[in-house]
Amino acid sequence: MIEAGQKYGCLTVLDSGEEYRASEYYKSLLSETKELKEKLSDLLIEQKDICELLSEYPYREMYENKIPKDEKYAEIDNRVRAFKNKAFFNWEYQRYLELVEKLKLKYKCKCKCGKVSYYNEYTLNKNPRYCFYPVSIADLQFSYSYGAKNANERKRRKYENDDSIKLWHKSPSGAPWWQEQKIIDDSLPSDEYCELYNKYKIRQMKKQENEYNALIASLPRKNADNYDADYVGKYYES
Repeated sequence: MIEAGQKYGCLTVLDSGEEYRASEYYKSLLSETKELKEKLSDLLIEQKDICELLSEYPYREMYENKIPKDEKYAEIDNRVRAFKNKAFFNWEYQRYLELVEKLKLKYKCKCKCGKVSYYNEYTLNKNPRYCFYPVSIADLQFSYSYGAKNANERKRRKYENDDSIKLWHKSPSGAPWWQEQKIIDDSLPSDEYCELYNKYKIRQMKKQENEYNALIASLPRKNADNYDADYVGKYYES
């Protein structure tokens, strides 16, 4: 149980979530959620039925023991697939799921760097090193690799409920040579990021610069035969 005064990584809990629930932002989310819940009543009932069906579906046993699917499970598969297709293209349902996540209790916390913000229980239990910092994700604008797409999706799911993370896209790779790409590096220190992260990033960049300069200085140099010839003021005739 999260209580005021407890420390989780760089964060110290300041309250039991009452300030977040009393905020106008929370109240607006709650009002929007109630409206959508009424509109989506039939779909939500169907969702509940699907969850009950899946609770009796032995996915792991069938996969590990390679048990063939019988007609009963084939029917469940069809119902689940039909529901997912219906839900995926329903923007109101997707918004409802997003709101449900945002309505989860958040605790007011203060970071070691001095920044104050709200964090959910999932984030606190991760004992974060920084109150807010960036994590890069590949920009797949010119990629056709399913492996890369799946890796991105896993990364999004890993951090989707983490209030201390900002996912930022790296500059596009694989773009045609004639198409200019604006490179934006959101991993650089920023006022919105944790000051502990900013200090770490500055040290990291300085270290990389020193390593680069040392590498350049260590490269052997071979002078051309005429490197010290002075051609100033000399004239040549054809």
